[in-house]
Amino acid sequence: MAVELERMGAEFYSQVALFAQDDERRKIFEGLAECERQHEQRFRELYQVLKQCAPDTPESYPGEWQSYVHALITSRTILGKEEVERIAKYGSAEEIAKLAIQLEKDSILLYETLLNYVPEGERSKVEQLLTDEREHLSCVLNLMHG
Repeated sequence: MAVELERMGAEFYSQVALFAQDDERRKIFEGLAECERQHEQRFRELYQVLKQCAPDTPESYPGEWQSYVHALITSRTILGKEEVERIAKYGSAEEIAKLAIQLEKDSILLYETLLNYVPEGERSKVEQLLTDEREHLSCVLNLMHG
Protein backbone atom coordinates (compact mmCIF):
# COMPACT_ATOMS: atom_id res chain seq x y z
CA MET A 1 0.00 0.00 0.00
CA ALA A 2 2.82 2.42 0.88
CA VAL A 3 4.69 1.58 -2.34
CA GLU A 4 1.55 2.25 -4.38
CA LEU A 5 0.89 5.53 -2.59
CA GLU A 6 4.46 6.71 -3.20
CA ARG A 7 4.31 5.65 -6.85
CA MET A 8 1.07 7.58 -7.30
CA GLY A 9 2.62 10.65 -5.64
CA ALA A 10 5.71 10.48 -7.87
CA GLU A 11 3.56 10.18 -10.98
CA PHE A 12 1.33 13.06 -9.91
CA TYR A 13 4.23 15.41 -9.07
CA SER A 14 6.04 14.47 -12.31
CA GLN A 15 2.96 15.31 -14.34
CA VAL A 16 2.40 18.58 -12.48
CA ALA A 17 6.05 19.51 -13.13
CA LEU A 18 5.58 18.89 -16.87
CA PHE A 19 2.75 21.41 -17.00
CA ALA A 20 4.07 23.91 -14.45
CA GLN A 21 3.80 27.48 -15.64
CA ASP A 22 7.06 28.69 -14.12
CA ASP A 23 10.52 27.26 -13.49
CA GLU A 24 10.34 27.63 -9.70
CA ARG A 25 7.21 25.48 -9.43
CA ARG A 26 8.58 23.00 -11.97
CA LYS A 27 11.71 22.52 -9.86
CA ILE A 28 9.68 22.14 -6.66
CA PHE A 29 7.41 19.49 -8.18
CA GLU A 30 10.33 17.67 -9.82
CA GLY A 31 12.01 17.55 -6.41
CA LEU A 32 8.86 16.21 -4.77
CA ALA A 33 8.54 13.56 -7.49
CA GLU A 34 12.13 12.42 -6.98
CA CYS A 35 11.65 12.24 -3.22
CA GLU A 36 8.52 10.10 -3.67
CA ARG A 37 10.47 7.73 -5.97
CA GLN A 38 13.12 7.39 -3.26
CA HIS A 39 10.38 6.67 -0.70
CA GLU A 40 8.95 3.99 -2.96
CA GLN A 41 12.35 2.27 -3.07
CA ARG A 42 12.78 2.57 0.72
CA PHE A 43 9.39 0.96 1.28
CA ARG A 44 10.26 -1.87 -1.11
CA GLU A 45 13.39 -2.51 0.98
CA LEU A 46 11.49 -2.19 4.25
CA TYR A 47 8.84 -4.61 3.01
CA GLN A 48 11.49 -7.29 2.52
CA VAL A 49 12.37 -6.97 6.22
CA LEU A 50 8.83 -6.61 7.54
CA LYS A 51 7.27 -9.52 5.69
CA GLN A 52 9.42 -11.79 7.83
CA CYS A 53 8.34 -10.20 11.12
CA ALA A 54 5.12 -10.59 13.02
CA PRO A 55 3.66 -7.30 14.31
CA ASP A 56 4.81 -6.67 17.88
CA THR A 57 1.70 -4.67 18.76
CA PRO A 58 -1.11 -6.84 20.14
CA GLU A 59 -4.53 -6.56 18.56
CA SER A 60 -7.57 -5.68 20.65
CA TYR A 61 -9.52 -8.30 18.71
CA PRO A 62 -8.58 -10.82 15.99
CA GLY A 63 -8.32 -9.13 12.59
CA GLU A 64 -8.02 -5.58 13.98
CA TRP A 65 -4.96 -4.75 11.86
CA GLN A 66 -6.53 -6.14 8.66
CA SER A 67 -9.77 -4.23 9.28
CA TYR A 68 -7.90 -0.99 9.86
CA VAL A 69 -5.75 -1.38 6.76
CA HIS A 70 -8.86 -2.19 4.72
CA ALA A 71 -10.51 1.03 5.97
CA LEU A 72 -7.41 3.03 5.02
CA ILE A 73 -7.31 1.49 1.55
CA THR A 74 -10.97 2.15 0.80
CA SER A 75 -10.91 5.73 2.07
CA ARG A 76 -7.63 6.99 0.67
CA THR A 77 -6.96 8.96 -2.48
CA ILE A 78 -6.75 6.61 -5.45
CA LEU A 79 -6.15 8.01 -8.91
CA GLY A 80 -5.64 6.35 -12.24
CA LYS A 81 -2.99 7.51 -14.69
CA GLU A 82 -5.54 9.35 -16.85
CA GLU A 83 -6.94 11.24 -13.84
CA VAL A 84 -3.43 12.24 -12.73
CA GLU A 85 -2.66 13.56 -16.20
CA ARG A 86 -5.98 15.41 -16.44
CA ILE A 87 -5.54 17.18 -13.11
CA ALA A 88 -1.87 17.96 -13.78
CA LYS A 89 -2.61 19.39 -17.23
CA TYR A 90 -5.99 21.06 -16.79
CA GLY A 91 -6.52 21.38 -13.05
CA SER A 92 -6.48 24.75 -11.37
CA ALA A 93 -3.64 25.56 -8.98
CA GLU A 94 -6.14 25.08 -6.15
CA GLU A 95 -7.25 21.64 -7.42
CA ILE A 96 -3.61 20.54 -7.80
CA ALA A 97 -2.74 21.78 -4.31
CA LYS A 98 -5.79 20.10 -2.74
CA LEU A 99 -4.90 16.77 -4.32
CA ALA A 100 -1.25 17.10 -3.29
CA ILE A 101 -2.32 17.90 0.27
CA GLN A 102 -4.62 14.87 0.34
CA LEU A 103 -1.87 12.58 -0.98
CA GLU A 104 0.54 13.82 1.69
CA LYS A 105 -2.07 13.50 4.46
CA ASP A 106 -2.89 9.95 3.31
CA SER A 107 0.80 9.09 3.44
CA ILE A 108 1.24 10.58 6.91
CA LEU A 109 -1.80 8.73 8.27
CA LEU A 110 -0.63 5.41 6.82
CA TYR A 111 2.95 5.78 8.05
CA GLU A 112 1.89 6.83 11.54
CA THR A 113 -0.18 3.66 11.65
CA LEU A 114 2.66 1.52 10.30
CA LEU A 115 4.91 2.80 13.06
CA ASN A 116 2.87 0.77 15.57
CA TYR A 117 3.53 -2.45 13.67
CA VAL A 118 7.16 -2.02 12.68
CA PRO A 119 9.83 -3.75 14.79
CA GLU A 120 11.80 -1.38 17.03
CA GLY A 121 14.94 -1.65 14.91
CA GLU A 122 13.11 -0.46 11.78
CA ARG A 123 11.06 2.39 13.25
CA SER A 124 13.64 5.09 12.55
CA LYS A 125 13.24 4.41 8.81
CA VAL A 126 9.51 4.99 8.96
CA GLU A 127 9.98 8.03 11.22
CA GLN A 128 12.32 9.58 8.61
CA LEU A 129 9.74 8.95 5.89
CA LEU A 130 7.12 10.59 8.10
CA THR A 131 9.38 13.64 8.55
CA ASP A 132 9.80 13.86 4.77
CA GLU A 133 6.05 13.65 4.17
CA ARG A 134 5.37 16.37 6.74
CA GLU A 135 7.91 18.56 4.94
CA HIS A 136 6.17 17.85 1.63
CA LEU A 137 2.86 18.88 3.17
CA SER A 138 4.40 22.14 4.38
CA CYS A 139 5.91 22.75 0.96
CA VAL A 140 2.57 22.27 -0.79
CA LEU A 141 0.76 24.44 1.75
CA ASN A 142 3.35 27.18 1.20
CA LEU A 143 2.86 26.97 -2.57
CA MET A 144 -0.88 27.23 -2.11
CA HIS A 145 -0.69 30.25 0.18
CA GLY A 146 2.56 31.78 -1.01
